Amino acid sequence: DDGSTDGTRETLEPYSEVIPLTILRGESRQGYGVALDKLVREVSRRTRYARRDALIVMQADFTDQPEHIPELVKRFEGGADIVAARQEMTEAPAPVRRLHRFAEWLQRAGLPKTDAADPFTTYRLYRISVLRELLKTIGDKPAVTSSGWAANMELLLKTRPFARKIENVDLAP
Repeated sequence: DDGSTDGTRETLEPYSEVIPLTILRGESRQGYGVALDKLVREVSRRTRYARRDALIVMQADFTDQPEHIPELVKRFEGGADIVAARQEMTEAPAPVRRLHRFAEWLQRAGLPKTDAADPFTTYRLYRISVLRELLKTIGDKPAVTSSGWAANMELLLKTRPFARKIENVDLAP
C-alpha cells in the first residue's frame, strides 16, 4: 500500500486473518514506483527459497482477479521466470480497446521489445531469483524509478535479461 487513501489496507486486513499476509504500508504517499521497489526488496530479503518462490504483483482493488492466480502459478511451476497476464479486450469498452491499440502501436514504434505481450499490464508473477539478480546488479539504486503503469513496464524490462523463460497467460476480463 503506497500510502493511498483508497482503502487498500482496510480491504486487505480481513485476509490477513485467514492467510499468511503481510501488508507493507508507506505512511506518506510516495507513489506506486517507490512502493513496488520496496516490495521487490522486501520479498527478496524474506524468502529462503528464491528459485521456488515468486512475487505476484496485482491490484488490491480487485481490478486483477485473485481466482486467476492458479493459472499464473501453473506457468511458473512449468518453468517460467516471469508470467505476464493479459486481458481479453473483445468485451472491453470502446475507449479501453482504443487505448490498448494505441499502447500496442506505441510499443511497436518505440519501446524496447519484450516477450510479454502486454508490457502495460499490472498482473505479473516474478521468480524471486530473477528479482535478486536484478538487485545484485543495481545495488542500492531503486529497482524502479517510474510511477504508475510505467513502473510495471520498467520492472519487466529490467528483470527480462535475468529470466530464462517469459510466458503470457490470457485471462477473461
